[in-house]
Amino acid sequence: GTGSHLIEIFFHFSPVLHVELDAQQALLIRNVQNNLFLKMKLDQKLQATLLDGHYAKKFGLTQKNIVLKLTIQAQLPLQFTQTLEWS
Repeated sequence: GTGSHLIEIFFHFSPVLHVELDAQQALLIRNVQNNLFLKMKLDQKLQATLLDGHYAKKFGLTQKNIVLKLTIQAQLPLQFTQTLEWS
């Protein structure tokens, strides 16, 4: 429809990943099993929040994980860019 819309995007991360948000709104992701790093540069138009979540490998067997919530109030159509860097 017309007008402003609240858009929410959720990224659910594996429990083996350490995830943090830096001051420049870049997401720093480290695999604790093999120490590989991924940097996700987020579009500055988006508001980023890290939330506690749960991951279930099997029914009834849950582990804590991190969920990234990206939010924006905008008119559609909307375009934004994320950049991934491996190290």
